[in-house]
Amino acid sequence: VGSSATIVTLEFQRLGIDIPKPIAGVLLSAVMTDTVVLKSPTATPIDAQVVDYLAGIIGVDATEYGIEVFSFRGGDDDMPIDKLVSADSKEFSTSEGTVLIAQHETTNLESVMMREDEMREYMRGLVELHNYKFVLLMVTDIIAEGSQFLCEGDRKIVNRAFDIECTGHGGTWMPGVLSRKKQVAGVFCLRQSRAS
Repeated sequence: VGSSATIVTLEFQRLGIDIPKPIAGVLLSAVMTDTVVLKSPTATPIDAQVVDYLAGIIGVDATEYGIEVFSFRGGDDDMPIDKLVSADSKEFSTSEGTVLIAQHETTNLESVMMREDEMREYMRGLVELHNYKFVLLMVTDIIAEGSQFLCEGDRKIVNRAFDIECTGHGGTWMPGVLSRKKQVAGVFCLRQSRAS
C-alpha cells in the first residue's frame, strides 16, 4: 500500500469498528497526501478502495478533498527555506558518492519557483556542508502531475541518469515524475547496479 493510513483503515474494517467522521477525515487526508491524490506510482488499488470508503463516510469527493488538503499546506511564499528545500529529503549512497534527493509538493509551482535563487543558494550550502555529489530538489506539482528538477553540485550525474539537460537556472520539467523513491532514487540505484 502507498500509505500507512490505508493499513489503519483496513484494521478498523477487519475488526468491524465504525470509523467516526473526524477520524475518517484525518485518515483520508493522510492517504491523499502520502499517495499524491492517488497519482503517485506508489499508490495501489487498495489505497483507492480505502479512499472511496473514507470519502463515503465523510461525504466528500475524494479528489477535490485531496487537492484542498494540499492547498491548505500552502505557505510556499513564506515557508522557511530550510523547510522548503529539505523537510522531505533523504540521503542516498551511490557509486559516485552521497547524494541528497529532496521533494516539495505544491499546488502552486509558480509560487515556489519564484524562490529559485534562494533555494539554489541553500542547496549549494548543503553540497558544501555535507560534501554531497549533488542535491536534487523535486518541486512536485500535484495538479500538473510532474516535477521541476533543480540540481546543485555535479549536474552531469543527474543529466546522464535521466537523459536531460538540467541547467543552473529554471530547472527541468519532468512530466509524470511524482515519486522520489520509486521514480528518482530508483533510477540512480539501477544505474549503480549496472555500472558494477
